[in-house]
Amino acid sequence: MAPRPRGIPSFFKIMLDCSATHLPLPTGFVRKHLENDIPENATLRSVNGGYSWRLKIKKDGDIYCFADGWKQVVEDTRLEFGDFLVFWLLGRSIFKLLIFGTNGCEKNSRLNMITFMMKKKMMILMGMPGILALRRLYRKKENKNLLW
Repeated sequence: MAPRPRGIPSFFKIMLDCSATHLPLPTGFVRKHLENDIPENATLRSVNGGYSWRLKIKKDGDIYCFADGWKQVVEDTRLEFGDFLVFWLLGRSIFKLLIFGTNGCEKNSRLNMITFMMKKKMMILMGMPGILALRRLYRKKENKNLLW
């Protein structure tokens, strides 16, 4: 498990809705650490793997949320219902993310990200028609170990 840096503001969230396009930030955290200087743009970095995402911080009523870009984080890290997320605020708009699964253990999102990056590179190299043809070929051979 990654050690908690002393004196660095943090909060946790439990993943309850994987289909949501935003993640509400705790009101107390915003009030204490961001109230007078809420950034519009934020960067979220994974603790393990060195991956990062660009997000927007938007106000929804009285609550601030990670918005545009949050859905990509959910997909890339394969978040599931009940996952325990820990966030650290490292700078005005930079957050670190650590994910624990429902079994209480740190999730190895690095493997998920490797699969994602391989898929992304294949799409760039082959284009979408090539990817679809490759998927049909694998299905014909009844290969159940597809990466996507």
